[in-house]
Amino acid sequence: MKSFAYIQDKNNVVSQSIFRSLLRFSATRFLTLTLKNQNIIIDFYTIEYTLWPDKDININTIRTLVKRVRQKLKHKFIQTIPSRGYKFIITDKCQLLS
Repeated sequence: MKSFAYIQDKNNVVSQSIFRSLLRFSATRFLTLTLKNQNIIIDFYTIEYTLWPDKDININTIRTLVKRVRQKLKHKFIQTIPSRGYKFIITDKCQLLS
């Protein structure tokens, strides 16, 4: 079983005891948003206004961000829900540590 943990005050994802720092503030905020809403669909509007409240962004900005976060996690925690948003999934194969 693989274990992953996100340490919010240090902005790190722990993967098999290896710390991987998230490079961008928006990636950290996105990961925090998804972790607080596990197994719940987070729509594009919520992501946009949580991460960029003062900017107009397009869907490609969100997709690029999700791609970067997925690369950091090296596991498929984030599921795409077509035309709606994303969902952070915890499977039986993985355990999220607090």
